[in-house]
Amino acid sequence: MDEMKQLGIKRVSFLIEYNLKKDSVSFKVTQTFYCADYGGRLRIKNSKILRSIEKTGLESHLKAAILARVQNSEFAKLRKRHGIASPDEFEALLFDDESLPLSYLVF
Repeated sequence: MDEMKQLGIKRVSFLIEYNLKKDSVSFKVTQTFYCADYGGRLRIKNSKILRSIEKTGLESHLKAAILARVQNSEFAKLRKRHGIASPDEFEALLFDDESLPLSYLVF
């Protein structure tokens, strides 16, 4: 999370698509938004910062982290167990502050 703080990122919002097939659920990040505040109102649009996020590997690191959390979440287990509405999307969040929840699913 230190890398996020260095770039002024307080919150990362991921739009994740999920698809249920038989007894498995697949997840894919379709959009990512970086924010300079915890509420998500101040989106980072500076191209220099966005390029830096990509070049340093932070973008792929954050995507891998959120997908790992989602795949092991109760959300994924419930979808597998009950075969709930597929395909669909939801939002998952990561924060820079370790005292805040690392991921938060918005259904």
